[in-house]
Amino acid sequence: MVERRIWDAEAEGSSPSCLTRIRVGMDTKIKGDLAESAVIKDSMLRGYKVAIPFGDDWRYDLIVQRHNNLERVQVKYIESDRNKLFIRCYSSSMTKSRYIENKYTADEIDWIAVYDKTTDRCFYISSNVLGNGRTSITIQIEDYVDNY
Repeated sequence: MVERRIWDAEAEGSSPSCLTRIRVGMDTKIKGDLAESAVIKDSMLRGYKVAIPFGDDWRYDLIVQRHNNLERVQVKYIESDRNKLFIRCYSSSMTKSRYIENKYTADEIDWIAVYDKTTDRCFYISSNVLGNGRTSITIQIEDYVDNY
């Protein structure tokens, strides 16, 4: 659980000094930041350079320089059952009228990097398995081969 402070404008008039504490579960932004931090650390420990694209409208989260090549990395946060990784291969958004899923393709990214909170490990899946877009990938942890 993460403790957050929010301004409660209705309590005590509308003074910004009046804060209400609430306890909430980890939201998707915090999970994404945690996963990106883990992948950045893991990549740097492997000797790679990492850059973070500016803004939120990119199809990838990181740019990693591996073997003198710049590679686009989409980062995902998951909590496995210690046996299988179920990886969602799309981004989602809401408009006023509908839910939109955009599948990742090999033309847009080079890697999907997965941070698994359960095992506290990073896993890397080449975008070659995506082709023109897949909804998900399931990997047995014991069969995982690290080609990153």
